[in-house]
Amino acid sequence: MKNLKPLILLLLLVGGFAAYFFTPLRQLLTPSHLITLTQSAQGTWWIPLILILVYGIGGMFGLPGSALTLAIGALYGVIPGLFYNMIASNLAAMTGFLTARHLGRDFVARFLSARGGSASGGKGKWKEFDEKTASHGFRFIFYLRLVPLFPFNGINFGAGLSKIRFTDYAVASLLGMIPGTFVYTYFAASLLSGATGAKEKATFHLILSTVLFVLLSLVPVVCKRFGK
Repeated sequence: MKNLKPLILLLLLVGGFAAYFFTPLRQLLTPSHLITLTQSAQGTWWIPLILILVYGIGGMFGLPGSALTLAIGALYGVIPGLFYNMIASNLAAMTGFLTARHLGRDFVARFLSARGGSASGGKGKWKEFDEKTASHGFRFIFYLRLVPLFPFNGINFGAGLSKIRFTDYAVASLLGMIPGTFVYTYFAASLLSGATGAKEKATFHLILSTVLFVLLSLVPVVCKRFGK
């Protein structure tokens, strides 16, 4: 069964990729379509639950969640939208991590420990990197989550395959995703308010959310400068 786990992980990722790019799923998961699909039932209590579950389960297959983040922000506004998006994105982060951890980590550990680790060139470097990410797991994940430019699913699966502790990963993800999730939610809510009226106010919020996103993307530069 151990030898089958990496194959199952690969099939999940390939299946998610194929479903997204070669089926109508890609059109279904656009912000505009999701908004149209759920707007008529916006007052229904279980609609946010469905969106959160779709977002979370999609994390197992590496499906992009940005469209759902924007749709939730546009549908429910900044505060409720941020709350729903934080639950959804963290659920997706956990499912992606746990899928990779249970299906792929054993294979990676066996690979890194083969031939004595450090004596095997490239494997030794990867093993050293694996140990470093484990010892600085919280700081490493928090930094990656803080900057919304790093691929969300790449972090989920990469951390799951690494030696990073689950608690470090979970807490760092929760805290690190707050700024980026807020900016995306705020941006989406501003876009919808601009489309439905109050254009002057919406333009201000749209400009402000764009500025916040730019500032957030500069975090690596600031960290590198002051980290010296």
